[in-house]
Amino acid sequence: MKILLEFLSRYCLSLFEKHGFKFSDSGMGRNPAAGAWVLLDSKDMQIYICNERDELTWEMRSLHDSNKKNWFSIDLISKLLGHSTDTGLMNTDNCDFLSENMDEIMARFREEEAQDTIVKLHKLEIERAKRM
Repeated sequence: MKILLEFLSRYCLSLFEKHGFKFSDSGMGRNPAAGAWVLLDSKDMQIYICNERDELTWEMRSLHDSNKKNWFSIDLISKLLGHSTDTGLMNTDNCDFLSENMDEIMARFREEEAQDTIVKLHKLEIERAKRM
């Protein structure tokens, strides 16, 4: 949990200060290798950040989507905005991408845009699966 909280403090303060996110849930495994996670909510979206075996992952979903299993990883979000990344892990490049593009990401998950965004993200998922 310590690594996750340090990550939030270092890279994610604007989520709380500028975008109105709040902690909605969190958890931690029985041992450090089992990992820790936090769930953040805003008016339009949820963010799930997980630290497992010292690897941080970041996923997002629209709160305007009835399918609660529609979580999208950082690499898909990046691709949606015309960027590319080689990993779904939270490295320095992905952290910088989020810092520079969170306003646009938030706009894509607003109620008016959410369904179109979800359709596009599903297409990107299919393309990614074909490449693998």
